Amino acid sequence: MEINGRVELENGASVNFQKISVRLAPSEGLTLGPQPTSRIGVDGSLQISGVTSGVWDFSLDGLPEGTWIKSATFGDIDALDGELLVPDGPPGLLHVVLAGNGAQVSGLVTEEGQPRRAVVVLAPASTDGRRTAQMFRATSAQDQGMFVFKGVRPGSYKLFAFDEIEPLAWLDPDFLKPLESTGEPVTVAEGERVSRQLVLVPAELLVPAR
Repeated sequence: MEINGRVELENGASVNFQKISVRLAPSEGLTLGPQPTSRIGVDGSLQISGVTSGVWDFSLDGLPEGTWIKSATFGDIDALDGELLVPDGPPGLLHVVLAGNGAQVSGLVTEEGQPRRAVVVLAPASTDGRRTAQMFRATSAQDQGMFVFKGVRPGSYKLFAFDEIEPLAWLDPDFLKPLESTGEPVTVAEGERVSRQLVLVPAELLVPAR
């Protein structure tokens, strides 16, 4: 089936929608296969083909710097957490509202007072907010140990810094459970800029989590 919808920027501000694409990834009960994608039209319209009924994770790629997803609905269902339940019958419209002036979270990773290269993960503070990949952010802190996340949705998060980590390992709820106390809490409002200094998650804590 096809899913139709629209992406818009609040307050009627302008954005180059054609650089943005929407992507669906198989979730619960769906066989892994091609991921339906769609470029956003110049007017913000979207049309995703090749979608079957079931649960899908959706995400937007190519968002302009500082932009974040303020709301997302699929028919009458709130889809802000990035999850779409596609029914057997005709699907509803996917409506996404973007907002500018997202928050910025930056900082420095150190070990024994020295900057360290690391993988930094920004995870929702609550476990309920960690249901889909869209709710997480990850970046690399290079030799100088500096990292930055732009366009962060207002809310509460935890920052984790890893020396080494398997790609997307943080999406497994059991991976972060024993590490919760090592996360650095951070709460941001729209347009706010905050900075944190992080230390690496101790290697010994990662052994039982792998």
